[in-house]
Formats: sequence, C-alpha cells, structure tokens
Amino acid sequence: MTPEPTTSGDGTANDGAGHAGAAGERRLRRGPPRWLQGLVATVVSVVVVAAAWFFFVRGDEPDLVRGLGPANPSPFDSRGAVTPGPDEATMSDDGQLAVIAAGQVTLAVEGKLRPVTKPGTNVVDVAWFKGADVLLVAEGPTPTGGVSVLELDGTVRGTIPLDPSIGFGSGHGMSVAPGNKRAAVTAVERPALAPTDQRHLAEIDLESGKVRNLTEPGVDAYGPSYVDRGTVLFTYGGDAVLLSTTTGKQQLVRAKARAVGVIRGEWLVTVDAAGQVLARHVGEEGALGRSVELGHLPPQSTPVSVDPAGGRIVVNTPARLTTGEPLFGLVAIEIRPTPSGSG
Repeated sequence: MTPEPTTSGDGTANDGAGHAGAAGERRLRRGPPRWLQGLVATVVSVVVVAAAWFFFVRGDEPDLVRGLGPANPSPFDSRGAVTPGPDEATMSDDGQLAVIAAGQVTLAVEGKLRPVTKPGTNVVDVAWFKGADVLLVAEGPTPTGGVSVLELDGTVRGTIPLDPSIGFGSGHGMSVAPGNKRAAVTAVERPALAPTDQRHLAEIDLESGKVRNLTEPGVDAYGPSYVDRGTVLFTYGGDAVLLSTTTGKQQLVRAKARAVGVIRGEWLVTVDAAGQVLARHVGEEGALGRSVELGHLPPQSTPVSVDPAGGRIVVNTPARLTTGEPLFGLVAIEIRPTPSGSG
C-alpha cells in the first residue's frame, strides 16, 4: 500500500515515503523527541531558580523570607527562659539567640546553652552577620587589635586587624550592617585621669579593618543596631537616637529611653525607665513617623535584645528565687506585634 502524501510544517509536500516533493527536493529535519524537550525545559527551570536563589538570598544583602516561622529550635524552654546566669545576648533574623556566658560564646537551644567557643575565652561582644549562621565577636576588656569571624561550630574563619585599634571594655553592643561589609560597635576607652570609661560609636570596614568614629568620645553612646546600610539606632546621652552614618545627621527617636533594636527594618524599639516598650516607625527616607506601644517589661528587668521579626523581646530578669534571693537570667517576653508598614 502506498502511503498517503502528507504536508510538512513549512507547506512542502511529502510522498509519505520520506522524500520531499518537487517543490522542496530536500529531506525534512525532525526535531528532538518530546521527552527530551521536556527534560531540557525542566533543567533550565531548575538552573534559573537556583541562580535566583543564589543571587537574591546568598548575595551581598539577602532578603529575609517573610511569613515563615524559624526552622531552628526555640532558644527558650517551655517557660520562655534560658538557664539563669547570662545577661548578654543577641537574636538573629531567623530567631537564634547567641549568648555570652562567662566570656564564652554559646547558643541557646531550648533553654540550654550549647558552647560555640571553648571555655576560657574572653569574648565581650557578639553580633550576627545578616542571612548567615556566622558571628562577629570581640574580646576584652583590654584591646586585642582585632575582631574575629566565627561559625557556629566554633570554627574561626579569620581575624580582622583594626586600624586604629580600639577596645570594647566589658561589651556594650555591636551590629553588622546589611551587606555584611561594615559593623557599628561600641568602642570603650579610659582617658588619662578620667574616673570612668568613655563609650562612643565607631564603624569598622570589615574588608580593610579601617575604623572611623561615628560619635566623638565625651557623650555616652552605646548599643547600635543598623536600620539599613546607612542608618543606625543607638542610645546617646540617655536618649534613643537615629544616626545617618554618611551625613552624621542625628534625629531624636525618644527622649530618656534606651534603644533596644529594630523590627523588620522599619520599627525602632525603645524602652524607658518605667519599662514601657514603644516602637516608632521610620520611612525609607529616614522620616520618623508615629509610635505604637508594644507592652511593659516585668519589674527589675533590663532589655537585652529584640526579635527582628517582632513579637518578643529578650530581657534579663529575676528567673527564680534561690535562698530567698532572685536569680537573674534571660527570658523572652511577648510584646504586641508591630503594624505592617506605617499603618
């Protein structure tokens, strides 16, 4: 039986035996099988997704995924507490809590402290790199000439020599900027004949080690938290203040209050002497907006860190009584969530 003639996709007649008609006089080229086309499309899609993940999540300034709970175990036990004793800690973007206990860097896991560094170290300050399980640590109280980059398994990635060298005293807060290339730190020095230490803010270029002052010694300044790459919230002369690291412009956020941290990069959290927790909105251009009350701290509590995702604040507070005396420790206190945006 002679096959019926067919027509190719370009309109060339075919006699059904694989030969082109007079108009074409050429053999048709058949495309790859459908299964192969599907496989190639799938591989291309996977490569595009992987590239996007690397660029947007593992790039210089990773974006925090919103709306998803942290995949890590809770730092706190069923009572919302950590083993009593430590009073210095900082919370990461994904809800992990790095704690300094007797000069040792530890990680709080379900109320217990898991060592990161060996006992006998003299770490006084610690800050999280953005979007990574990596810490910036400083030793003290005497100047060491550098800061170190530390992984959570205790591996030291390297030490950054500081130029000029600064001291960190007993540790008064530091923060790594989005992009992970700079850090704002609380520098401590004891001028000749001065009765007490003097604290001021400095910024470290983490690539070169160059150090520059953000505030001058003389007015007490401590506890910086980056809002964005060029803006820092900190406590200055007893007030919560916002500082542009490029222009030096300062804005009063709240008088007679302590700067605690930043929620979602847009709410500036402060606590006053009465324990009232407020958050004030800051816009993209640095314009300060309205304030909202988030709650009150328990009596005798000192703010330590705020969850960057919101909803809780870490305080040092009487955790339990021992022989009639309060034993202080780290406790997570629930606070009201901040609104979405300025509203």
